[in-house]
Amino acid sequence: MTFISDIFIFTERMLKGRERITCSICNEKIGDFRYEPMQQWNISGFLCSKCYSKKISDHYIKQQQQQNTDEKVTEN
Repeated sequence: MTFISDIFIFTERMLKGRERITCSICNEKIGDFRYEPMQQWNISGFLCSKCYSKKISDHYIKQQQQQNTDEKVTEN
């Protein structure tokens, strides 16, 4: 029978041995949740939540602007 304390101790030991990963853009240490960049960004490694949010919003803003310019060209 496994007790909760045994699971906690095992998890704690597992986390201590793991090295911390840093963000590929800002070089801050990333917690347990890390983001993979899109292939179009040409970034290797992982991103923190702040950098990923900024990159994803920039990506979709640029995509929206490109669609708007494409629509204007086809209208004329």
